[in-house]
Amino acid sequence: RVSEDPAREKAADQGQVFRVLTCNLGGGTIDTDQLVEMARSRDVDVLMLQECPGPTAESVFQELGWIHRKRANITIGSPFELGEIRVLARHSPTHYNAVVAVSCSVWLPNGALEVNAEESAAEESAAEEGVAVQLVNVHLPTFRPALAEARRLSLDAGKAIADFGAFYRDVVERV
Repeated sequence: RVSEDPAREKAADQGQVFRVLTCNLGGGTIDTDQLVEMARSRDVDVLMLQECPGPTAESVFQELGWIHRKRANITIGSPFELGEIRVLARHSPTHYNAVVAVSCSVWLPNGALEVNAEESAAEESAAEEGVAVQLVNVHLPTFRPALAEARRLSLDAGKAIADFGAFYRDVVERV
């Protein structure tokens, strides 16, 4: 276990901790064995990847024995049942209309996660079947190009940072 907190450990032992690991793979090469080991050693319930090429996603989730859903280079995977993935937001057409946010439900079996809710007949019935958790995986824009301008002491650095800030706020508002 990662945590040394006794309360967290007790909650984990009772199946009340839901762990999500998110990672931007940068579209490049990655040590998939190390990523799989990280997910296993931390008892991850959901792995969300950005800039993840198709072959990398296939390799990671096959090794884990998990289900996964993918749109463009954004992937959500879990050992639990997953709903369909849907696109929530895209970049502007000037940025290739690329997918920047997706959503997917994960269905946790009864008892996998304790949910605090007022009791009603419908909720009791749903609790017997399990719990749906809505996941959102967002690939936020990077400030790297703007920071590169600043590093070169370019007069355009302020404008580049302002442009990326506006773009970032636009994505966040749409999600």
